[in-house]
Amino acid sequence: MQVANDPLAQKKVNIAFAEAAECLGIGRTRKQEVVDYIERMAKKLAYIEALRDRFKRVLMVQQKIQGVRRLYGHELSALEIADPVARLIELAVRQFCEGFDEIDVQTGGILAILKNIDSQIQFISSIHNLLYRRLMSWDSIVTRWKPVPVQRSERSLDLLRETYRFLAPRFMQVKEWVLATKPDRKKKKALMRTMVW
Repeated sequence: MQVANDPLAQKKVNIAFAEAAECLGIGRTRKQEVVDYIERMAKKLAYIEALRDRFKRVLMVQQKIQGVRRLYGHELSALEIADPVARLIELAVRQFCEGFDEIDVQTGGILAILKNIDSQIQFISSIHNLLYRRLMSWDSIVTRWKPVPVQRSERSLDLLRETYRFLAPRFMQVKEWVLATKPDRKKKKALMRTMVW
């Protein structure tokens, strides 16, 4: 059924927009503003959905890494690189998922969004920009992994090493060690140095 051409559906939509305008406190007659707000929000959310689609490529890399890891399950030399790569990519995927979840939570109710449209759009834009920058850095890794089948090969091991070099500086968890020297009795504060490993 063509909803756009159905007069009953059009009437219901117009009533809904008028009610939304009233709930927003701008008056039933200004329903076009509600339509404009929704169009602005829809454009921003479309960008997020495009990033979600792009994120699927990172998930493909993760699946291939897990597959290669299983193939080399009994070879310690291969697992020495496969295990850390699997852990690091898990952290990366979790970070992306948290960003997408944050958007989903923030954009759950349409009236709440419309009441704060400018701040919502600013929030969505900031998360979009963050996710976009992170995803763009994955392009070379995704391109290299895409044609490689999940099988035991030197190419798979080379890709694991390359992926480790990509992931480690971005997602390696660090522990901060604090070295406290003897406190100087004349000075009340102890000297502290932080070493990041």
